[in-house]
Order: sequence, then structure tokens, then C-alpha cells
Amino acid sequence: MGRRSALPQSTVNRIKEARVDALSMAKIADTLNQNGVATAAGGRWYASTIKQILDSRNGGRALSGDTRNGSLRITPVPA
Repeated sequence: MGRRSALPQSTVNRIKEARVDALSMAKIADTLNQNGVATAAGGRWYASTIKQILDSRNGGRALSGDTRNGSLRITPVPA
């Protein structure tokens, strides 16, 4: 297994927030690329990269959000 580069927590948080806002993984990747946000390795973003980050930071489970009544609750969703 290769060495894993560190990704800034601010980028991880941005990805999680975008996913909770119901953006697709492809749209998140496109937005990061358009905004010039570098990956940990300095390359382009892909939907598969977004999925790996979300899975690895959430115990392998997807995220879903609930914004009813103005509050945000992030709920793990079984794979």
C-alpha cells in the first residue's frame, strides 16, 4: 500500500457539507476542480475520490442530511 497524503480537514469538511446538501459526488468533484482545490496528491478530483474520502471518514457509510426545522443533523446511512 502506498503512502497516504494528508488532506486538510477544511477540505474534508467542505466535501461532507456539500454531500449533506445533496450534491452528487461528481458535482462535488467538479466544483473542487473549478475552484482550484488540490487533492492530497495534487491531482484532479473525481467522484471516486470523493466517495473514498466520505467512506474512510465515516466508517464506510454514506452520509445523509436532515435540515428540517432549520437544524442540520448528519446521519450515517448503512451501505
